[in-house]
Amino acid sequence: PSPEAAGLPCTCGATGHLEAVAAGPAITAHYRRTSGEPAPSLHTVAARAAHGDPHATSAITHGARAAGRALGGLANLLAPHRVVVAGGVPHIGPLYQDALRDAFTAELMPPLRGLRPAPPLAGADAAVLGAAALARALPPTHAPTTGAPS
Repeated sequence: PSPEAAGLPCTCGATGHLEAVAAGPAITAHYRRTSGEPAPSLHTVAARAAHGDPHATSAITHGARAAGRALGGLANLLAPHRVVVAGGVPHIGPLYQDALRDAFTAELMPPLRGLRPAPPLAGADAAVLGAAALARALPPTHAPTTGAPS
C-alpha cells in the first residue's frame, strides 16, 4: 500500500498500491492527468522533464518519492546490507534516481542512515541471470504422471 496511490487502481485489481503510482505506466498516466497532454510512454515523459516540463518533472518525482518511501520502510523492517533497485524506470535518469534516493534516505532509522539504493551488480540482465542461476541451483522436479505406472 502507498498513501500516494490512494484511490488509484492497481494492475492487480485493488486500489492504493505502489504500482499505481510508481510504475512506468503509472508515472505516464499521472503526467497525462495533470498536464492534459498525451504521452505515449515513460520515455516521452522523461524527455519532457529533461526539457523543463513541470508536469513531467512532478510526475516522475512523485512516483520516485513514493517508491523511495516504501523501500525505506522495508529497509527499516528488514535491515538489509544492500537495497537493489532494478527495472526500467530507474533508467530514465538522475531526476528519478535522486528523488527515490532522497525519499529512501529520509525514511531510514538512524542505524541504517548509510544505506543507499543501488543498481544491480549484473546490470540490466540481473533478473534473467538470477532466474537462470536459480533454475540451476534448484533440484530437478518430476512432472506427475497420469495413468498406471509402467
